[in-house]
Amino acid sequence: MNQIFGRKEVKKELGYGDYKAGKAIEAMQVLNIAIPVEGKGKGKYILKEM
Repeated sequence: MNQIFGRKEVKKELGYGDYKAGKAIEAMQVLNIAIPVEGKGKGKYILKEM
């Protein structure tokens, strides 16, 4: 749950290509389940606790 992830991790875990992984992260942000993490590099996120 506290795992920091980016496009690379989504691609690996879900078997997506670069474009689809980016769209998946974008959808997670729209649904407010992934929030950006500062200080860990560009394009890094963490799942929001529910």
